[in-house]
Amino acid sequence: MTTPTNSNTPLDDGDDLLALPPHDTPWVAADFRDESARLLVDAMYRRRDVLMRDSALVPVQSYEVLPPEAGPSGAMTCGMLLSLWARSALCRGECPVCKGLALAMAFGGGEEWIVTGVCRQCGYLTQRTGVREEILAELECALEGTRYRLLSDDQFMSSNGLQHHALLDVLRALGEVLLPSAHYGLAVSTSEQMLAWVNPLRARARHWVWRGSVRHVPTGALVQPTDDVRAAMVRFVMVHLESTGTFPELDHDAADQLRYCFPMIS
Repeated sequence: MTTPTNSNTPLDDGDDLLALPPHDTPWVAADFRDESARLLVDAMYRRRDVLMRDSALVPVQSYEVLPPEAGPSGAMTCGMLLSLWARSALCRGECPVCKGLALAMAFGGGEEWIVTGVCRQCGYLTQRTGVREEILAELECALEGTRYRLLSDDQFMSSNGLQHHALLDVLRALGEVLLPSAHYGLAVSTSEQMLAWVNPLRARARHWVWRGSVRHVPTGALVQPTDDVRAAMVRFVMVHLESTGTFPELDHDAADQLRYCFPMIS
């Protein structure tokens, strides 16, 4: 676990990122590119000083700005997110696709939690997975000494997919022009699920793969598909769909002495 280090940089002003060693768990590419998310993260990063100073209580992803006397809204605020960027190696790191800076934008999951980041250079989403309690402990440690308190599990996940009205208003007022559309809301999930959202072909192929099986050609034995084997099956079905317009049926020999077996539907 990587924790904040001592630095002369102010901890609660957003002036700069603390000098931290890379996180023990590097970012993994989610194989999903979101240009709208890139525009948003890039604008927030470049305007982080003024956002922290003047708009710290603005929700990153919500419909309205609640006045301070109304109490915490349950949404992640700009101040909280910028503090996590500045103080936690868990919330930033090198993009595995282009080597740019990827910054965390969402947190959530079940027993296994996912930290989802966005590369401000190439727009690919990045992810770190880990045990829920360990991730929450890192986030809580990073917020020590600030005015921000860690959200509950439900609060972290409740704004997933919501628009960014308040944040976009603030960024436009600062002169930012290249921003997502008003209807945009960052939505994240597992890498596989996000691919299915924007790639109907891959989504269809994945559903068909789950109806198939894999056998070892020399012995005829059933093979328990690993993630790599299933991914290869998805690619095979996608190519077949693109070239023929139909799902593959019956048996098809593949690499590594494997045979993909699908139902007959025609």
